[in-house]
Amino acid sequence: MILYKQYASTMIVICILLNLFVSTKVNATKLGEADIKTSVKEWNANWIWDTSITSNNWMDFRKKVFLDQVPNSVIARIAVDSHYWLYINGELVVFERELKRGPTPDDTYYDNVDIKKYLKKGSNTIAVLVWFWGKSGASYSNNDSGKAGFLFQADFGGQSVVSDSSWKVLKNAAYLDDRVINPLNQPNYRLPEFNIYYDARNEVTEWYLTSFNDSNWENATELSKATSAPWNQLYERTIPLLKDYGLKEYENMNTYRNHITTALEKIEMVIPYNAQITPYLKVEAPAGLKISMKTDNYRDPTGNGNFVMSTYITKSGVQQFEALGWFNGQYVSYQIPAGV
Repeated sequence: MILYKQYASTMIVICILLNLFVSTKVNATKLGEADIKTSVKEWNANWIWDTSITSNNWMDFRKKVFLDQVPNSVIARIAVDSHYWLYINGELVVFERELKRGPTPDDTYYDNVDIKKYLKKGSNTIAVLVWFWGKSGASYSNNDSGKAGFLFQADFGGQSVVSDSSWKVLKNAAYLDDRVINPLNQPNYRLPEFNIYYDARNEVTEWYLTSFNDSNWENATELSKATSAPWNQLYERTIPLLKDYGLKEYENMNTYRNHITTALEKIEMVIPYNAQITPYLKVEAPAGLKISMKTDNYRDPTGNGNFVMSTYITKSGVQQFEALGWFNGQYVSYQIPAGV
């Protein structure tokens, strides 16, 4: 998977792949009792965040759990506003879970996640990346609660672990607000999603690993009890997860496998069909160069404006990045500058 070539200062050597998956989504409509079920277990957890809540905000959470032995079963109940990625002991357990809110216009889904196989005797680290949108779409596919939050509860063999002020939290400074940087190139009003703008010069690397030292992180702020407003009643999510097919090469990868560019160039990478994807890249570059990613569906053909795109600002050296906000199309257009 690693493609590389000796390079000069103006030469581009790139490894560009995609993460391919299938998703199932629902609209926020009122459902009957037969269609959804609330949690039959008591919630003792608190919704948590840091002290500031703004839209289009990415937050890192960490919690250490010590186990004398691994229990026979550990089911974590997790709810977020709006999307999350879960790591246990440095291993990705959940890739983008949670739905556009929610089971009803006023309530919220929670997930049951079996995490037993990721645990070990001794110290364990739970790490969660949460992305709060903080806006609704005019298509009514997301009913904004108006407040960011993360909720976790699990029984580790008699040891209850819940989201509270003992969790460590840090705003992910690599994710910048694209609305400030590119105010004229925002997704159209029907979408609750944001463009992603990631500046690798600001990133905290390996924050999700067990070995990471989070002693200088703040303790989380407890916002409210589990079933309180604005998230209200919690309903178990029974809708299937995204099916993640992993990284795959584009159809025309061979054309660019040893490609060298000495100026800004648009490289169009072909997907076998109109798929839902998250674009990935691995490059060697100096710091501060901009790489943009969008699909052939970026412009809405009905004239309602743009869909979503992603921007990556390089740090110095070899680096890799996956733009976690998925989009769809039959090719991905990468704008890559010289010197990469």
